[in-house]
Amino acid sequence: MMKNVQKKNVSGLALTALMVGAAILARRSTAKAWAGIAREEPPPGHDNRHANMSKAVTWAVASGAAVGLARLFVRRIVGYRGTPLG
Repeated sequence: MMKNVQKKNVSGLALTALMVGAAILARRSTAKAWAGIAREEPPPGHDNRHANMSKAVTWAVASGAAVGLARLFVRRIVGYRGTPLG
């Protein structure tokens, strides 16, 4: 019984690590694509009052979609069928 719990914890940690890695890769790829298309760096963080609102919203949607898709692909590739909390 204990080995099943340990195995579940290890597989949960591995899935989390894969998702974090995929999210980082997606975010960096989206930033490079933004820089190539818009010929400028992505908007700064949400705490910058001088950021153009339309560019900030577009960046938030694009990067959020990329990260969400990356997480979905990792779950599909791994074949994860559990609930998000275990």
